[in-house]
Amino acid sequence: MIGLKIYVTTPSDENIVKLCENICLQNHIKNGGTIRFTELYKESKYVLYCKLNGNIVGYMYLSEGFIFGNDIYIEQIAVKKDMQKSGIGTAMIKYLKNHSKNFKFITSNVNPNNQMSICFHQKNGFKQVGTNEYGLTFAYKTKSFFNHNLFKCKY
Repeated sequence: MIGLKIYVTTPSDENIVKLCENICLQNHIKNGGTIRFTELYKESKYVLYCKLNGNIVGYMYLSEGFIFGNDIYIEQIAVKKDMQKSGIGTAMIKYLKNHSKNFKFITSNVNPNNQMSICFHQKNGFKQVGTNEYGLTFAYKTKSFFNHNLFKCKY
């Protein structure tokens, strides 16, 4: 997508977290959402977010070693409702794949009732590898291991 910029910060960046929370509340959260959102960003190590024309239009909360020990785990991914299916989520996944090569896997859990998310993960090369208390577990095996520094990379 032309003009889309991807950045990485930490959950301690309160301004970015607040803007991401607004997207989350508008799109996805219906029952006790603010509490769950707060849990997710506090458990995360990184916040990957996208800007288009100066506005945040999507984000991911990421942690390390949640499923296999040598994985980068997608705690949550969200794109503004009116921007969904425009390639923003795929651009974030592509960025993550390109900058997570010292991890063996990129993993995510998906609600088994969320067919849109299941299709999104499959379209982006993730395979279902199991289930757990959080839902269906999907993994993407990175191609190789390279040194990385998430904070120096810009998309």
